[in-house]
Amino acid sequence: MKIVIIGGSHAGMMAADEILRCDPDNEVEIYDRNKVSSFAAEDISAYIRGDVDFLTDLHFDTEMVKNSQRVRIFQAHSVVGLDTKFHQLTIVNKKTSQTFVRSYDKLIIASGATNRLPLIPGVENENVLVARSYRQVEVLKEKMNSNHKITVIGAGRAGLEFALAARKINKDVQIFDKDESLAIHYVGEKVSGWLQEQMKENGISVRTQINVEEFQQQKDGQLVIKTDQENLTTNIAILAFGFVPNTVFVQNELETSLDGLICVNKYLETSAPDVYAIGDCVSVKFGNEKKVLRTRLATRALRQAFVAVHNIFGQKLSFVPMQKTSGLGVFDKWFAQTGMTLENALKNEFTANLVSYEGPWIQEYGEISSRVVVHLTYDIPSRKLLGVQIMCNRNVSQYVSIVAVMIQNENTIDDLAQADILYEQGNGMPLNFLNFVAQRAVRFEEKQGRGHPRITIE
Repeated sequence: MKIVIIGGSHAGMMAADEILRCDPDNEVEIYDRNKVSSFAAEDISAYIRGDVDFLTDLHFDTEMVKNSQRVRIFQAHSVVGLDTKFHQLTIVNKKTSQTFVRSYDKLIIASGATNRLPLIPGVENENVLVARSYRQVEVLKEKMNSNHKITVIGAGRAGLEFALAARKINKDVQIFDKDESLAIHYVGEKVSGWLQEQMKENGISVRTQINVEEFQQQKDGQLVIKTDQENLTTNIAILAFGFVPNTVFVQNELETSLDGLICVNKYLETSAPDVYAIGDCVSVKFGNEKKVLRTRLATRALRQAFVAVHNIFGQKLSFVPMQKTSGLGVFDKWFAQTGMTLENALKNEFTANLVSYEGPWIQEYGEISSRVVVHLTYDIPSRKLLGVQIMCNRNVSQYVSIVAVMIQNENTIDDLAQADILYEQGNGMPLNFLNFVAQRAVRFEEKQGRGHPRITIE
C-alpha cells in the first residue's frame, strides 16, 4: 500500500513512524513545502533565549523514519492540487519549478499552518517579523542579536513566549495587545492580571487596548509603530496574530470550515474516502468546548497521527478530545492550565463557578519555601470539573495532567477532593493543593444549599 503524507513536521513524522511500526512493508512518501523537514516550531523560544544552541537541534524525527528504505522525504515540494476521485496529487518542486502528479492509496494531510499577516501598511518591512518556518526563525535570531529594543504585537501564547524569551536575553521589550487585558482569551481574567504583574515587575512594558495602524522605517534605523493612541519606536517588531491553515490545495475537494480548516470526524476521516487530516490544519473541538477552536498544540498533532494511522489499517479508533493542557515559564515562576477558564465555561453556556486556593506548597522543616495559587472551574449542576490553573515558584505544571484526565473522564469536585495524590517526602502538607481547592468547592456548594456530593469513582 502506498501512503502519502503532506507535511513533514510533528504530525507528519509521527504518522510515518507509526506506519512503519504497524506494517514496515508499506511505501511512504512525505512531501514538505519547507527546505527543512521535522522542524519543531513550538520550541522557538528556547532557541531565542539560548537554552538550545543550534536551530538544527529543534527537530522532531525518529531513527525508524530516518533509517527506513521504505520512506522517501521530498523537501521543498508544495502540493498544489488534490483529486480525490482519482487519488492523485499535483506537486511542484520549488527548486526546479517542475510540476508532476503522484498517486496514493491512502492520504494523510498534515500540512500545518502559517502565521497570519495583518493588512497593515508597512507590514512587509524587513524589521517586521514573523517566526514559524526554519528560515524565519534564523532571521529573527539574527535580528534580535543585533538589536536591543523589541516590540511584540499580539499577546496570545506565542506572543507571550517571544516577549519572555527576549527579556531573558536582556532586551528592552514591550508587548501590545488590542484586548483590555493581557492574554485574556488564553488565560482568563484572574491569571491575566497575574501575568501582567509578572511582566511589569521584570521590566516588560505592557500596553493593552491598542491597535497598530502602520509601520514606518526611519533613516536612523528605528521602526516607528503608529497606533490609535500614539507613535512608538522600536528596532524590530514581532507579529503574533494567530495562524491560517495551509489548505488552499483542498478547495472543492474536501469539506472545510469558513476559515479553511479541514473538517474531520472522530476517526480523523475527511469528507473524501481514504483521506485523513491531522494537526494544525484540522477543525476539532477541545474537551467541553461547544465551538471549534484554533489552538496549535504539538501534543494534539502527535496523538492524531497515532489515531489516523491505526484507522488506515482498519481500526476504529476515536480521537479523544483534548483539554488544551499547556504550561509557561514566567521568569522565576511557573503557570500551567488545562480545560476551560471561567470565562470560557460561561461562554459555552455552563452554569459555572470558580474557587481558588492560595497557600504553602513545600514546607521544609517548618519553613515555607514555595507558595501555590490554584483556580478551579466546575459546573454547578453536575459538579463536573471543567478546568484548573496553577501558579507557583516551583514547576508543579505536571499536576494539571491529573485534572486533565479527570475532566476527560467527567469526574467531579467530590472525586478530586478525595483523589489519592502522592505525598512527597519533605513536604509538610499531607494533602495536595488539588485536594484543598476541590474541598473548598465542596464546602462552598454545601453553604449554598447544594450539598449533594456526586462520586463517579466507585
